[in-house]
Amino acid sequence: MSGSSLFGYGAPAGVSYAITGGAAFVGNIVLDNSAPSDFTRFTWSPTSTAVVTLQALWSTPIVPRCGCFLGTTLPVGMVVTIKGKRSGDSNFPYLLGGNS
Repeated sequence: MSGSSLFGYGAPAGVSYAITGGAAFVGNIVLDNSAPSDFTRFTWSPTSTAVVTLQALWSTPIVPRCGCFLGTTLPVGMVVTIKGKRSGDSNFPYLLGGNS
């Protein structure tokens, strides 16, 4: 599976990425380079787990203006959910959007 993402205005510096749920990045992680033609690839088997979590973490608080995934090869019907958290939160309780 592959895709690219594009942060909107004011992308934070120093973003680190983590992926869980039986998935693994393949090659370079270029999710925030503002070049939609560059792809970040990951492997995942839907039979291993029903949920893959992709986290983008940074230390500077921001107000997210927009973010998107472009050119994905996700299966039809795949639900994408975007969640956020505040610096004091231990998990990601705030639903920010998605395709559901």
